Amino acid sequence: MNVISTLTSSCATLQGRALVNYNGNFGIAFTEADSPYTFLGSVQFQLPDGFTGAVPDPEAWDGMSDRHVVAMTTAAYDLHGNHCWSNTQPPAGSLIMQTFEPNAGIVKATFSAFALHSCTGSTVCTVTGTIETKGSPQ
Repeated sequence: MNVISTLTSSCATLQGRALVNYNGNFGIAFTEADSPYTFLGSVQFQLPDGFTGAVPDPEAWDGMSDRHVVAMTTAAYDLHGNHCWSNTQPPAGSLIMQTFEPNAGIVKATFSAFALHSCTGSTVCTVTGTIETKGSPQ
């Protein structure tokens, strides 16, 4: 699996050894390069297969169509993590998906000061940079 990440965030490290997984949502987890492979952070996408363009406000979901969710996990929690999401009205920053083929393990996305809000408090994290994966998910 080839992963290129220039993602930066004040809340999680979104670079390092990468593991890609698809099980209904598409996730990329980052760990330290060497054993014990400490978890650093992750980013997840729940979007329709083939989705491209700007990720819309997830709060605009009508309850029936495909969800549009982007989340991040920080290393602060060992189990399930500290998931964040962009639930402001309207979301700050932008996220543009150039390619999204989760079954093939492929994503190419550009984050520009994209705000993610903690579900466990009032913390706001911004994510900036690009991520690109090529290959099969594990």
